[in-house]
Amino acid sequence: MPYQPNSSNANDTSCSSSVHGKSIGILINSALQIGFIDSILKYRISSECRVLDLSKFISNITMCPFLAVNIYMFLKNGKKLMPSSKFAKEKTIITQMQKCQRNWDYSKNISEDIIDYLLWIVQNSPSKQHEAYYDIYWTADRKVIEECSKYTWGNTFSRNPPACRRNSQANANMYMVFVAKEPETHRNTTTDGSAVSNESAARWENAYVSIGIAMGLVMQAANSLGLVTGCNKSHGDMNGDLFWEKKLDIVEDFLAGRKKIAYGIGIGYPQSDKERWETDEYELVIGASNGAHLTTYNEEDERYSERKKLPYPNDKKFRKVKIVDINSCDEAVDPYGNTHIIPNDIPYTIHTQHERKINVKEIK
Repeated sequence: MPYQPNSSNANDTSCSSSVHGKSIGILINSALQIGFIDSILKYRISSECRVLDLSKFISNITMCPFLAVNIYMFLKNGKKLMPSSKFAKEKTIITQMQKCQRNWDYSKNISEDIIDYLLWIVQNSPSKQHEAYYDIYWTADRKVIEECSKYTWGNTFSRNPPACRRNSQANANMYMVFVAKEPETHRNTTTDGSAVSNESAARWENAYVSIGIAMGLVMQAANSLGLVTGCNKSHGDMNGDLFWEKKLDIVEDFLAGRKKIAYGIGIGYPQSDKERWETDEYELVIGASNGAHLTTYNEEDERYSERKKLPYPNDKKFRKVKIVDINSCDEAVDPYGNTHIIPNDIPYTIHTQHERKINVKEIK
């Protein structure tokens, strides 16, 4: 049976509500026309019903897969909401961006004009005082992407016993890596008028904010063009080999603290016969729940080192792990003596079905 995201009411399609105050008129269109799934409906309606408390109503309505999103409602003050269809397309794109894609159709290629457009966006995205706080490294070469995706351990599979999987969103049709850096310009000033040092935390904060803006714009553009996306922060090495820094040719700048790999985006086409959380991955790391500072060596191996031999603060202690092919065994023991039950497949946890509390408050 295919893996399904956890939901206590997954099979409940009942829909009932009792709402006090002004009467509510509901106009139902086809949910398929909008392209929203039931779990996304909650966020859409919640964001538009800012005045009336409809939590119980919304809780039920999200379990009705045939209800539409285009709803007119009267709030307590009698004001009718603007028809959501005016913004339906953009809202559909935004909610699609929330969902991380874990499998890819390699029979399709992203056209050169789309690639050029996405690269233009990252080069022209807004940044504080128009300074260059990041560099972009990208590839659409299948062999290169497959090689790099091997070094994306870090998606937690189990906490006890500890195990993790690769971030398969990186094994996409196209992959972008955002590398934060110290700008060559110095347009920030201190109170005495001198230039703010690039070593200042505020400068690195500017870098990560700039990267976030650019990532959002790229994802929005890609999804609007019919592609899907998945972001990834796991760009670790194995046995301290600095794979990513070497691949991007930034070892010297990394060790000097001038550059740091921040985030990546997988972009491409989904496999039509799989849910987005299903994957072709077949290997697990056992012994660690994330991908930081992993080693497959042990004390008996002459290559073993207890710590990464890097300048502070990168001289981290290794975590010993074992890489397991899930097709090779039913259980395995990690380097710390923990026994792991090995699954038949490696589905990914999804979180977009959960509500997140982002408060929106008017300033008065």
